[in-house]
Amino acid sequence: MPRMSREEVDEHLARGGLMAILSVGRPHKGPVAVPLAYLWEDGQFLLMTPPDSLHGKQMQRTGRATVTVHSERYAGSEVAVSYT
Repeated sequence: MPRMSREEVDEHLARGGLMAILSVGRPHKGPVAVPLAYLWEDGQFLLMTPPDSLHGKQMQRTGRATVTVHSERYAGSEVAVSYT
C-alpha cells in the first residue's frame, strides 16, 4: 500500500472519532498504555490527560511518549497511516 502524503495524514487524523493509545516508559518497569481522546491541530497531537496522571508526569519528566492511532478496518477498505 502506498504511503500517505503529509496532507492525507493531516486530513485523516483531523477528522476525529479515532481512538489514540498513549504509551510512556517507566523507570525499571515496562511501559504503560492508556486509550484517550486527542485532537490533531497544525500537525501536532493535543492529548487530553491530566498533568498529574502517571502519563502526564512521565511526559513532563522525559519529554517522550508514543501515540498510536487506531483506525478501524471496514469491509472492502483498508486504512494505513504511515509517513516520515
